[in-house]
Amino acid sequence: MSPKATFVIATRAGDAALADKVVLVLKLGLGMYACGHMSVDVEQFMVDVAAALDMPTPSISVGHRVVQASFGRYEAHVLRCGRDLVFSGLADLTALANAIANGECRTAAQGLFVCDELLERPLPYGWLVQLLAFEGIVVMGVIVAYHGSFYDVLGAAICTPFLLLSMHLGRVLRVSHLEIMVVSFAMGVMGPLVFHYVSNGGQAICHIGYQFIAPLIIHLPGCQIIWGALELAQGSVVHGGTRIVNGMFQAMLMATFVSLGWQIFGRHWALGDESVLAKPGVQAEGPLTSLPPSVWCPEPWLAPAAGVPSWVTWYTVGVLSLPMLVFINVNLNIRPRESLGPLLCGVVGAYASLFLAYGMPIEATLPSYLQNIIVTFITASAANGVEFATGLSSVVCVVPFFFLIAPGSAAMMACIGAFHRDAGEMSYSSIHPLAAKCARPEPYDIHYPACS
Repeated sequence: MSPKATFVIATRAGDAALADKVVLVLKLGLGMYACGHMSVDVEQFMVDVAAALDMPTPSISVGHRVVQASFGRYEAHVLRCGRDLVFSGLADLTALANAIANGECRTAAQGLFVCDELLERPLPYGWLVQLLAFEGIVVMGVIVAYHGSFYDVLGAAICTPFLLLSMHLGRVLRVSHLEIMVVSFAMGVMGPLVFHYVSNGGQAICHIGYQFIAPLIIHLPGCQIIWGALELAQGSVVHGGTRIVNGMFQAMLMATFVSLGWQIFGRHWALGDESVLAKPGVQAEGPLTSLPPSVWCPEPWLAPAAGVPSWVTWYTVGVLSLPMLVFINVNLNIRPRESLGPLLCGVVGAYASLFLAYGMPIEATLPSYLQNIIVTFITASAANGVEFATGLSSVVCVVPFFFLIAPGSAAMMACIGAFHRDAGEMSYSSIHPLAAKCARPEPYDIHYPACS
């Protein structure tokens, strides 16, 4: 908040002591929200701090981009802020808000001084470290989050610098508010080009999905959808519902601009492939074979499957989640001294997810949606335990795991799948299961006599 805004608040209040309290509450709220906290929690923190400072009848509402607050008979303050994920600042501001609410910080002037110091702190990592961490997230994400091959790692690693370049270009051209569309278009352009010339490796064409989605893992709207669900659960119907709708709209935008970029080097890229199932009367040459894939590869990726190294097991992939979590912590600006809790929660969630999906006997395996609910509950419980033991916000502990599982990927693939069906592809639900097995190459080398 600028000195001019502080002067305006003091003029409106007509009371220097009350003005300090108002500025402190607004700076804390704006700071926490700008650093990545949920609107419901930010609102509650602001109310608790205002009550601890004995401010007259606070009325506070935190929206997606606007904070509205009024105190007593004075007119409302309407403030706007940007939003990012800076968890070092979030941890500090949350600790300060808790200290004020618990009476450990007795004067508004003292709290305001500390708040200003926290807001002026530089980020813990420089731009080069951030770039290397981003590349590390993508490379490890292909294996840990998407279970891709080494060729997929190569393709994603080559596409990532072009995504970073498009992000920087957007900032130079002052269109960073269009970053989602710019980076999605860039991946749509580079995906088929890199796959065709570098990272094919004789693989099925479905593998290209890992190579263009993994670089977008940070931009996927998974966290936004999860935040919306949490806000709905806490009674914020408008904010939670709006956030979920915004997350789905973001997934649709990403699918749209990936598909637009695909038209440059990916026209008819899937022509002649047996995996493309066109409806009767629909020609394969055209939009149907000029779209990015909408399904994940059905090939087995764990040993002892053919062509899979013997060390690739669900528990070794769990070990590989640790370096990915380290890179995610750097990307989220979590300082090393605060990294133990997020790393612990992330590893617990990763192993719980892998065990439920691949470590249980097939007759005891649960549906994937139930697995996600159980894993989320286990990880959130671990994050609450870390918060109880150390005071570190549970949000800081649980968000890195959400990036690990990339929950927005399914929404984006579903949107691309809708494009496929609109272009004339036959959906699996509309054909007989045996016909689907006969029409597609079977990855498990199982022969169906009825197909002969």
